[in-house]
Amino acid sequence: MKVAITGHLSGLGKELYTRIPNSVGFDKGSHHDIKDPDPWIESLLSCDVFINNAYDGFHQVNMLEKVFLKWMNENKTIINISSTASEIKHINYQMGFYPIHKKALDEACMRLQHIEKKCRVVNIKIGWMDTPMTEGFDTAKLPVDNVATKIINVMNDKDITSITIEGPWQKWDY
Repeated sequence: MKVAITGHLSGLGKELYTRIPNSVGFDKGSHHDIKDPDPWIESLLSCDVFINNAYDGFHQVNMLEKVFLKWMNENKTIINISSTASEIKHINYQMGFYPIHKKALDEACMRLQHIEKKCRVVNIKIGWMDTPMTEGFDTAKLPVDNVATKIINVMNDKDITSITIEGPWQKWDY
């Protein structure tokens, strides 16, 4: 099984990339920007699984759309890395539009999960995790290696289409 991972040079993407055999990485730092995937998306399409991990505004949703439209009639898997931040009901200026972008990803996944297709679409919502992206936030965080283990388990369990990974202390109060 060949696995494509966006954002493979840091954080969760890097952990997944180092642990999944036959993985192929796509990252802004390796000239694979999700803002402009057209020059490189064909090499991603030869994979069996796509882990849509890189975050850059609504571009993560655009990546889901592009890959899904190519794979919808194939027995392949798209795993989208979302966030429990999508559950925030009020604007949190410290997080900017991140919760809104992740909510859009959640909605896109849910709608694609309910149409007739061969491609499996999975949505994984993750709570606070210890990555470079969360360095400025003073809160308890999930270890990246534990989260990666759960994602790999979901990748191999064809019955799972949605899961939330968070610590018991992680609840959005606003």
